[in-house]
Parts: sequence; structure tokens; C-alpha cells
Amino acid sequence: MKANQENVDSEPTQSEVSDIKANSNSYFAERASVEPEMENKFTLGQLFQSIFGRLHPLFSVDCGALIIYDDSMQHITRAYISEMSSGVPCCLETISDPVSLSLITKEICDFAFPVLKSRENWIDDFGENHCLPNHSSDYNFHCYIPLENNGKVIGTFELHNETKELSSEGLAFCCNIADLLASLLSTLQIPTEQKEVQLSYAEHAAFQQTDHTTDLGNLITELHLISVAEDLHKTVESFILKSVNAVGYAELFLNAEDILFVADLEKSKVQFHSIAAIDRTKIPASYFNLWEKLNINELISVTLGSEAETIGQILLGSTKPVFRQDPLVKIINLAADIITLKIQNIRSLEKIHDQQIEVLNLSEQVSEFMPENIPPENGDRKPRYGMVGTSNTMDQVFRLLDRISSSETTVLILGETGTGKELIAKAIHEASSRRKRPMIKVNCAAIPPNLMESELFGHEKGSFTGATERRIGKFEQAHQSTIFLDEVGELPLNLQVRLLRVLQEKEIERVGGKVTILTDVRIISATNRDLVQEVELGKFRQDLYYRLNVFPISLPPLRERTNDVPVLAMHFLNLFAKKLNRDLQGFSKKAIATLKAHSWPGNVRELEHVIERQVVLSMGPVIKDIDLQSSSNTLVSPTMTSVKTIFENERDHIFSVLELCNGKISGANGAARLLGVPVTTLNSKIKKLGLARKHIF
Repeated sequence: MKANQENVDSEPTQSEVSDIKANSNSYFAERASVEPEMENKFTLGQLFQSIFGRLHPLFSVDCGALIIYDDSMQHITRAYISEMSSGVPCCLETISDPVSLSLITKEICDFAFPVLKSRENWIDDFGENHCLPNHSSDYNFHCYIPLENNGKVIGTFELHNETKELSSEGLAFCCNIADLLASLLSTLQIPTEQKEVQLSYAEHAAFQQTDHTTDLGNLITELHLISVAEDLHKTVESFILKSVNAVGYAELFLNAEDILFVADLEKSKVQFHSIAAIDRTKIPASYFNLWEKLNINELISVTLGSEAETIGQILLGSTKPVFRQDPLVKIINLAADIITLKIQNIRSLEKIHDQQIEVLNLSEQVSEFMPENIPPENGDRKPRYGMVGTSNTMDQVFRLLDRISSSETTVLILGETGTGKELIAKAIHEASSRRKRPMIKVNCAAIPPNLMESELFGHEKGSFTGATERRIGKFEQAHQSTIFLDEVGELPLNLQVRLLRVLQEKEIERVGGKVTILTDVRIISATNRDLVQEVELGKFRQDLYYRLNVFPISLPPLRERTNDVPVLAMHFLNLFAKKLNRDLQGFSKKAIATLKAHSWPGNVRELEHVIERQVVLSMGPVIKDIDLQSSSNTLVSPTMTSVKTIFENERDHIFSVLELCNGKISGANGAARLLGVPVTTLNSKIKKLGLARKHIF
């Protein structure tokens, strides 16, 4: 027992000190041989590759470069270049050893703010274009954003394009990315000088090859291996046997505010404390209770960090007096430096991870307001019949048009309001042999029933009150051409009979006329009604329906071809932008998603009006959001209220005026005076509409 005490109290010989150093180096050499097998999970090149992979689809960036300078701003120390290869971003480290700055790179190094330059600008200034270091590609448009840390330029973030200059939105976004890169680069800088201890090659290799993804929880386990575990006892066996063989307590504090003993790092990181000499008023009582329970008599505190920043503290406890000379201090300092660098790297990678997530979140937010990549209106195909549409349903319509256009067959176009029935009729006419003469259009729902016959077939002079001259009807005007009867389902039954005769006999008679007129007219009709149901209800003649329904074409509503919505929106955007002399690039992803999610009860016509309104209201080159609230508030579902015919509206209006006049027709306060028609005309209408005094009183 006495001999053992003498070994503890005596200083080690020179051979023992050499043995400590040799064993220490063998420990770190062993770690250096093991750690290379542990894969680096993340590098600066991988980070830059990930950033470029996000920037490329947002702003069509062809190439990105990250250039890092030395402190003297005379050399490029590292350079990473990222491009797309087979649709996948890749990154290449083109400079790993310092390279002197050329005239052009010196100019770029001196940029204190973002600069846009073209090939022509560089040739005018230096007689040659800027080429990337150790890279064969040559680009026409360049963007340079300095990376600054505490007012000092540490590198340059470069973006290069072949065909166009980076947009202003792209430049603003990339400046934010540059700030993040500068922050990351400053965080990743590792001190090259160790004032307290110089690491050997094996020690340095052990640190460089360490798996940087180790979390701080695992680091505590590693600390125990370094300080108290059996492998350290074996590595520095002579030291342990003489000095720390009685270590019974170890703790790691990872926050500077939690450390128990403040150290003067200019003098030493290692401090020795006797439990009896510690001021109990400055240490929580719980620690003294723990030390007494473990029978700890002396403590070794090792402060982690540098003179500029303290990041934590290691605390070792011994049950016996501790040897306090240089060999112990040096080996503890060595372990402390390794652990300090380890903690710094873990925290740096945690910061990189957090900022990478921030970059991804920011790019996702910004991408919502970036122009959506909308394909051309008809892809690689030529426009069909002057209409926009690439969906399968529109392809079926185009195939039907190919078959019917060159024939003389009667066509019935079916579809909801706003689906483009008139455009289809026009396309059929323009592709037919009758295209040399204009197509005559008639909206059957817009003409009063009492004028419909005269409008379609014409009238002779004096055939009815007000017929002061002969009128040529629409069918005569459409001779050797095409007549388009829109909303044909609104025709009164008496006119349906006359239309049927025109289809069968190819002849008409003017109202009040006695001469039969032969006509050569192709009839194209359209309706948004279900004519089969109208026939069952007795509102549409069955024989006329069969005559019109020779070649039906059904147009799909816009809600059934949502893939055409972005293409149609872009078509109308270009149309109205040109009309209003506006420079608009497109829609954001958010705007396109809003358009595609809408049900479009008004179909293409509603979409056209919405885009026209957005073009008028837009404040920038990209329409970022679509306001559908104003249009949807005014919509009334067709299932909520019935649509009255012109006949019913006229009847109700005359009825209300007669009720207002208490049934009086003529005179100063009569209904004829209020309606602005002769008394005889009003009496005729009252009889025709089936009104009587019992309806009024």
C-alpha cells in the first residue's frame, strides 16, 4: 500500500513521458485507421448541388458556381460547379488547391454588390468572355453575387445561362440564398492553428475522417471512452496507473452558462480542484451531494472552446489525489481539442441542416409565385381549327370536325353555355366549300317570337303593321352559304313547322308573300337544352329533332377537361396582354392550381372574362393569385330558379302594367301609353297572350 502511494506522489521519469506520448499517438492512429470507413453523410459540394437542383426549375438556371477566396483575396481556395446532367443536378469540385486570381476573377472578387454581365460586356472590358475555372462550358449571360461575412467578401455565388439573363425575381431570390451560403461558409471555417497543442498527423486524420453526423448524445459516450473507459486505460496505461486510475465520475456540460468552473483560457484549459477548497456558495448543493456519495476528493475541469467562445466543459472526478504535471495536462488538452472540434462540427452541421430546411421552405414558398411552366397551346402540334385544346375529349371533337367539314350534312352542336358552340360552327363553315360567302348567325333566344318569322324568312311590304318595306330574311341571305341557328331549342312550335319545311323542301315564303323562293342553305344548329327531354315534354317537334340531329357534336364542359385550363389561360393571357399592351410572363403555380380547382359553370367564356380581369388588375409580370370571389358571388345555380322564355316575360310584363293601370288600356293613364305601343297593338297582344280581366282583378 505504501509503495503504491509512492508511485502516485512521485513524478514520472522521461521514459514514462515518452511512453505516454507514444501510446497517445497510437490511440489516435488507431482511430484514424478506423474512421475512414465511416461515410461522410454531407459535404459542401452536396449542399451546393441541392441548392442548384432547386434553383434550376425555378429560374431556368443552366449552371451555378460557388467560388471561395483566401483571406488575402489573392487566391481561389475552392470552387464548386453544378449543372444538370441527364435531368439530374450534379456538382464538381474544380479547385481544391489555391489558384491565383486572373484579371477577370480579380474583377469579380472586387464586386461589392450583385452584378449582371453578358458575353459582350466581358469582351468589351477584357477582350474575352468569362470562363469557369477548369470547366469547358462557355455561357452568354452571367450573374455574380458576393458572399459577405461581417463586411468582408469571402466568396462569390455565380449563376450562368446560355439563352437569357436572370430575371429580377430570380436575382432577388438568389441574393437570399447567397446570404445563407455566406453564413454557412463562415460557420464551416475550422481554426488551422491550435495554440494550446499541435495535433499530430494521425490526430488530424482522426478528426477529419470522423463521422460528422454523430449527435451530441453519442458524443457523451465517446467522451467517457476518452476519459474513463478501458481503452483509454490501455492506451495510456502508465499514465493511468500513476495518475487517473481512480477516476470515478465524468460529466459534460454543452452550454457555456452551465459550466461550474470559469477558466482563463489564455493560461490553461485544465484546472485542478480539491473538493475541500471549493467555495460551496458558488456550486449547487446537488453536485456536492453526488461527489460525497461517490467519494470524490479531487476534480479536473477542462473548458472546451477558444479565447473567443466557450462552448462547454468536461468535469472529471477522482477518489485519490491527481498528478498535476505537464504529461497529464497535455494529454487532457489533446482530448479536449478533439472534442471541441467534434462539437463545433456537429453544431455546424445542425445549423447547415436547419438552414437547408429554411432554403427548401423558402424555395417552395417562392416557387408558388414563380411562372408556371405551361406547354404551348397545342404542344408540338399545329392549332386545330383555330381552337385551343389538348385533352382527349377535344381530340374527339377535332376528329369529328375532320369528317364533317368537307360535307354538306346538317350538324347539331350540343353543349353548355360558354363551351364554344359558335366557334365550332364557324370552324365547320370555314372548312367547307361554302366558306367564300359569310356564315349567317341567328340567336333564336334573342328575337321576340312575333318577330322571329320575319327575321328568318323575311316579309313583304305592308304584310303587317309597321312593315313599310320589303325585308330579306336570314335564309335568303344565307343562300349558297351556311346559317347558324344558335339556341334552336327556343323556337316556338309554329316556327318549328316552317323550319322543318325548309329542311325538307329547300324553299321558303316571305311573310305576306305569295312566291316560293328556292334556297341552298346548309343548316348548323346549336342548343344548351336536352332536346330529347324537350320532345318528351311536347316543347320541340320530334320530326324536326331528327332532321337537325343528323350529325351531332357534343362539346365537353371545361370542368371535364381541366388539363386544358392552363393552356386556355395562357392563350387568353397572351391575347389580352397584347391587346392592352402589357408585358406579362405567365401565372404562378398557386394561380394555376386555383384555376384548375374551379368548377367553371360559365365554361370557357367565364375563364376568358376572369383572365381579362386579371390582366387589367395585375401589378407585375406574373399573375400570382386569381380572385374568383367576385365572379362566384354573382352566379345563380340553374337548379335554384327556372329560366323564363321571351313569351313568358312579355306576358308577365304586360300583366304587371295592366295591373298597375287597373285594367285601363287607352287614355292618358292607360297601359298602351306606358308601354309605348298603339292601343290596337296592345289589344292584339292581350288576346294572343290569353289575358283577360279576370287575370287583372
